[in-house]
Amino acid sequence: MVKADSPIKTKKEDLLNRYRFASSLGKALLEWKNEEGFVIGLYGKWGSGKSSVINLAIEHIKKTTSKHEKSHTPIIIKFNPWNFTEQNQLINIFFSELAKAINYYDKGEDAKKVGKKLITYSKFFTVLGLIPGLNPYTKVVEDVFKQVGETSKSWGELQTKNLEQYKAGLDKAIKKLGRKIIVVIDDIDRLNPKEVKQIFQLVKQNANFPNTLYLLSLDQNKVVEEIEEETDFLEKIIQVSFHIPAVEEIRLQKILFTELDTILKPFPEGVWDSERWSEVFHGGYKKLFDSVRKIKRYINSLQFNINIISSEINPLDFFVIEAIRVFFPSFYEEVGRNKELFVGRTFLDNERDREARKQQFEALFNLIKSDDERKIVKSLIFNLFPQVANVYHNQSGNESDTWFKQKRICSEKRFGNYFYLSLSDGEISQGEMDVIINASDNPKKLNGLLKGLLKDGRIRRCLERLPEFIDKVPAENVYTFVLAFFNISNKISRKRDGDLDFGPDIEVVRLAYFLIKKLPAEDRYGVIEKLINNSLSVDIPTHFIAIQEDDKEKNSEDKIIENVKLEELIKITLKKIKDFAKKGTLSKAPRVADVLYRWKAWETIEEPKKYVGELLKTAQGIADYLKGFTIQSVGRSGRKYRISYKDLKTFVDLQTLKDKITQLEEKNKKTLSKEDAERLEEYLKGVDNAIAGKEKFF
Repeated sequence: MVKADSPIKTKKEDLLNRYRFASSLGKALLEWKNEEGFVIGLYGKWGSGKSSVINLAIEHIKKTTSKHEKSHTPIIIKFNPWNFTEQNQLINIFFSELAKAINYYDKGEDAKKVGKKLITYSKFFTVLGLIPGLNPYTKVVEDVFKQVGETSKSWGELQTKNLEQYKAGLDKAIKKLGRKIIVVIDDIDRLNPKEVKQIFQLVKQNANFPNTLYLLSLDQNKVVEEIEEETDFLEKIIQVSFHIPAVEEIRLQKILFTELDTILKPFPEGVWDSERWSEVFHGGYKKLFDSVRKIKRYINSLQFNINIISSEINPLDFFVIEAIRVFFPSFYEEVGRNKELFVGRTFLDNERDREARKQQFEALFNLIKSDDERKIVKSLIFNLFPQVANVYHNQSGNESDTWFKQKRICSEKRFGNYFYLSLSDGEISQGEMDVIINASDNPKKLNGLLKGLLKDGRIRRCLERLPEFIDKVPAENVYTFVLAFFNISNKISRKRDGDLDFGPDIEVVRLAYFLIKKLPAEDRYGVIEKLINNSLSVDIPTHFIAIQEDDKEKNSEDKIIENVKLEELIKITLKKIKDFAKKGTLSKAPRVADVLYRWKAWETIEEPKKYVGELLKTAQGIADYLKGFTIQSVGRSGRKYRISYKDLKTFVDLQTLKDKITQLEEKNKKTLSKEDAERLEEYLKGVDNAIAGKEKFF
């Protein structure tokens, strides 16, 4: 649950044991007997709990006077000038609010008179637009009449009396009311210098009414600095001051720990490193939280963001980097922009390189102006990034596999998770991956999940991440899991992101290899046999067996099947190829060229050539055949395709194929897709060069 960044209102919410201090303040306000106006200051830094103390003091006053006669209870008004900031009518608004409060608490005739007089008084300051007291009275009245007119009834009394006389009449009416008025003015340190001076002049000169107590809440150092006055300036305004008592460090830590424990509950056991936490906490982390407000602010941000990517991060690392983000946002942004600097290799060739790297870090640390805060951040960064600590401690080191497994921020592959706060488009979260792994024993559910990823374009990212989860797939679920990927492989786009990208088909084959290798040797043959026979794909099983054949001379520990068993599996795969050819579905295989070559290698060339001959009797068959021999390359200028004429002519004469294409009737060509029709045209463009021994790229 998000914690409201607002003051507490009751004793039940008091976690810092401040009720005793607040009740003493409330008691002092109640016991004040002097009829003259009085100003009390409540001092404390931003976030120190001034507003909470005020609420507790008011709670004490109301509780103490709850059984008193109404006429003997104080009138309490909380005026927050920050709500009216940037308005030039701050003073007249105050008088209007005071009049409303008095009439709310007291319905008697005397109270009504006071209310009316205050409203009239407030109108005087409405038209003034200046800080009262700084201009001669005659000039003020002249300005007033120019704006409201001499005939205005509401100004009748001001027309015959000067300001002091009117104020004296107002004082007399408030004294007759016989009620103590407590005016709380909070958040003074949020105002601009002009408004601060208006408030001070208000309580000292224009609203220093009898029986009226002012409780001013502010950060005295900040206010004095803002209005550029001497340190003793406040002493001329405030007659008695109270300072918010310092919070015991142990109480703040207890609040922080309680909140962090709640956030940690969903994480599995074993992910929390208590030893490293001790280093982080005492290394400076605890010094960031010197108020409840800072804790609330941090916990709210932490709780909101960790819910988005909790499965992608190490909780301790996230606690630390989020603290840096909340309290030192500029530095946090620079860390995110400088991935190579923070997680790059730490093996530096010489001292000069190391010093240059160190200077880069120092430039970033200097974004933090306070020496104490800079030390804290440096300590936290050293703990988060061993690479940075190594630079300062003249050590060398490379990324540890453990960092990746622990989802540490210092892992190059995990770094981005901590700065984007949500997964980028096309990304798949660890939580989703866990769901997929957990469905390995449920074919229907697993197939549904994979189809969903295929539909939203994330199946390829799933394949890329699967090597991280090999150990999580139970041995008894290997067959079901691999078969699901074999079956969906034909629907995955075979477009590669670059020439170094092996493609999704290779990723599926590698997945099968590593999962089957997990199985006891005596179980592997049966699983592979079932995969070949039951797969909806023909090219993936063929490719899988072909790789095992190519590797049969390797060391026994690298092989997943004995050579004798492999020969049997080749025969089973060959039968599957022929079955697909007979059913007319072989040509739809994305890697049909590879399948044809394996057919040729495992038997003779005659059977595949005969199949191709039948295939080329239709326009669609020709297009499918050409598609199977189209090779893609990805360079700086983008993705390009070329037809491998050299491979094509292994199974058909190029001139014969040209003749078949040119002899196709237009009505047959129109049955083709646009892509297939273009492929036929491109074949014709390059075939003559290929026949002459030159292949043309397009």
